[in-house]
Amino acid sequence: MSEYAVKDILNATECALFFNILPEKIYTLRAESCKGSKENKERLTIPVYADVFGSEKFPLLTVGEPK
Repeated sequence: MSEYAVKDILNATECALFFNILPEKIYTLRAESCKGSKENKERLTIPVYADVFGSEKFPLLTVGEPK
């Protein structure tokens, strides 16, 4: 790391956005029954990059699965 300037060191992390998921609890009438279903696992992964000082602004990327 001593070969690089401090401003050239980046930190990267990622977060997942589950955009197509249903809520865990829903309201139903007493006469209606509500049966469970599988959770939708479709998501977008969003990597986030920043430099040490926060002066570099990198655009957010989105990564999804090919269909």
